[in-house]
This record gives sequence, C-alpha cells and structure tokens, in this order.
Amino acid sequence: MSSPQHLPSSHPRGRWEPALSLLLAVWSHQDSSADAATPPAPPRLKAGGQQCRNPEGVQKRGRESLGGIPSLIAGLFVGFLAAYGAYRVSNDKRDVKLSLFTAFFLATIMGVRFKRSKKIMPAGLVAGLSLLMILRLVFLLL
Repeated sequence: MSSPQHLPSSHPRGRWEPALSLLLAVWSHQDSSADAATPPAPPRLKAGGQQCRNPEGVQKRGRESLGGIPSLIAGLFVGFLAAYGAYRVSNDKRDVKLSLFTAFFLATIMGVRFKRSKKIMPAGLVAGLSLLMILRLVFLLL
C-alpha cells in the first residue's frame, strides 16, 4: 500500500496531507522545558480560546436569553414606524407627524439610556441622530 506522500494532488487525502500533518504536529507538541514528571500542558487555540474556556460567553442559556426578544420586537416596530414615516414624507413634504413622533420617541428613550449609562454606542449615537432628524423635519415644515 502506498504512503500518503505518493498520492496525487487531486486525491482528497493528498491535498489535505500538509494541513493534517501540521495539525498533528501542533497537537503532539510538548514543551521541552517541562519536567519529565509533569504532564505536558494542553494545546491552546489562539483564536476563540476565551470562548472555549467560558461557555457563558458564547451563548446564554435559559431565561437570560429571553431578554433580547422584547428588544427585537420594539426595534422592528420602531423601524417600521420610521420607514412608513419616511415613505409618507417622500410623498408629501408637509406630512411629518409620524416621522416626528418616531424621532422624538427614539430621542427620548435613547437619551435616557445614554444619560444613565454614559455610553456613546448605541444609545448616545441613536439619541443624537434622532435629534438631528427632529431638526431636519422642523426645517421641512418652515
């Protein structure tokens, strides 16, 4: 039987042989400075190593993951209101009530969140953009 080095490059095992040998070399690597009595340290992955050691960082489980559902629904609803308001403004420049309400609502809610958390992203950014939208809509009415 032939060894993997003699397989043609079109053969699946022949094509993956360098990667497999590198992977085996990494996993079988032992620290040369360690004592013979101490077992070798387990190999560590460079990318995503923190998530592998902390499964809670990867995915929340149980009741903790339900916190995003109301936020998702509220975001979709406000996004729909903003899109419909923009559609109405594009048809009639004086019909800004819905867009003005949506921008005021977002500026109020996100402004309160920004004041409480002191974080620019995302609450401060959305509050600032909503205030700019209110200014734009008021200038459309003038």
